[in-house]
Amino acid sequence: MRSWWEVRRLPNVLMVHYADLKADLPSQMRRIAEFLEISVDEAQWDTIVEHCTF
Repeated sequence: MRSWWEVRRLPNVLMVHYADLKADLPSQMRRIAEFLEISVDEAQWDTIVEHCTF
């Protein structure tokens, strides 16, 4: 835990909590996509989210 906690504020590190993914997967996926500078195809969004469910 100490190794990643020390780098949590670096600009190329995004912390993602499992509970947040479970609570609101679509929002967290958008947050991750934005961080990675990946554009979201709105026409396919529901299918993408469905394929990523737990």
